[in-house]
Amino acid sequence: IKGMNKYNDGGGIIGIDGEFLESILPMASIYYGFFGINVLDGNVLQVVPKLPGALEYWTTENLTFCDVKYDLTIRNNALQLSSISAEEAAKGLSMQVVFDVPLDDYKVYVNGFVLDESKYTVKDGKIYINVALDNVIVEVR
Repeated sequence: IKGMNKYNDGGGIIGIDGEFLESILPMASIYYGFFGINVLDGNVLQVVPKLPGALEYWTTENLTFCDVKYDLTIRNNALQLSSISAEEAAKGLSMQVVFDVPLDDYKVYVNGFVLDESKYTVKDGKIYINVALDNVIVEVR
């Protein structure tokens, strides 16, 4: 269907190459479902990783939150935020990472350092860790 719109030169299939907004829904499910990306109070990026059991990690690049570009890698009970410039990190934004509480004893680490228990919250089987939106590695192990 040549000339249907400016995005279709006639070489694609209607509905999956630019005609309909619904064609982005499968991709959105990755960010909302597996990465658990959400926004709290307009300036807190929340990430609740739900990595499929067959994967060791999953990385996505070139995401944007409040004009801050970043890359995100999730693992079981670990997360890495990277590629944030110093200028973007200075915007004062924050991130909340939510992990399931492990069955065994655990410690929470931020950039390799053990986090004091007063710096995170445990509620209803979840660990809530708040950090600045910057290049960071958050782990529970």
